[in-house]
Amino acid sequence: MLLATPVIRSLKTARPHLMIDMLVFEGTQDVVLGYADLRQVLTIPERPSAEAHLELLRAIWRRYDVAISVLAGDRPTFHAWVAGRYRLGTLLPDNKSWWKRRLLHEWVPFDNIQTHTCP
Repeated sequence: MLLATPVIRSLKTARPHLMIDMLVFEGTQDVVLGYADLRQVLTIPERPSAEAHLELLRAIWRRYDVAISVLAGDRPTFHAWVAGRYRLGTLLPDNKSWWKRRLLHEWVPFDNIQTHTCP
């Protein structure tokens, strides 16, 4: 999540008028709550009940002009698809990600080896 803040900063620098919300797991929101470039921080439990997940999906359904998933996982990609009328994301360049490619308008390969992320 913290590694996503440069993306947010770049977006705000390029387009200062943007209103950016961030979806994070409950319990991690304190890391970005004071981040000035964010309008709102939404949370979801790491293992939400069906009811909690449906509530989130209803709340974000096509609410955003653009949704960006900076993680290559199933849920981040699905949440971007639900939330945005236009969807961007990072995906693993493998054959298992074919269905996620169909949910995104554009994607870039997720590099978990040559980046500053932890495996």
